[in-house]
Amino acid sequence: MLRIRQMRPQDKPKLRQLYLESRRKTFYWDDPELMHLEDFDRDTEAELVFVAEL
Repeated sequence: MLRIRQMRPQDKPKLRQLYLESRRKTFYWDDPELMHLEDFDRDTEAELVFVAEL
């Protein structure tokens, strides 16, 4: 069963990695060296983030 919940602090490392990998694959024309793990924090500041888990 799929469970949706609010992000917890311990989720951040995996979410940062997922965000970075997906951006590098999606925006292949951009320089990947300009994309960083910390971008997740900047881009989700003041956002309510949810996680889906199986």
